[in-house]
Amino acid sequence: MPKVSVVIPSYNRPKFLVEAIENLKQQTYKDIEILVIDSSTDNTKELLEPYMELIRYFFQPKQGRSKAKNFGIYLARGKYIAFLDCDDLWDPYKI
Repeated sequence: MPKVSVVIPSYNRPKFLVEAIENLKQQTYKDIEILVIDSSTDNTKELLEPYMELIRYFFQPKQGRSKAKNFGIYLARGKYIAFLDCDDLWDPYKI
């Protein structure tokens, strides 16, 4: 069980999403899981193929960011939950 679950909702922003995942790989705290809740209608899933062993990917038809975050909470296995927008980056010491 990971200590921290990072939930990333995403809709048609694959370039930013890949950057966000790469940024999470740089966290100094490593006991995390990354959950991507994708509602995209573009090629996001294909661009995430190289990361599928690192992330937990879930597709949810577009219902808004709040529903995607709630779905991520439901799926999370960590003791703590953090939210990262797909177009944001964190300082390496954030977690």
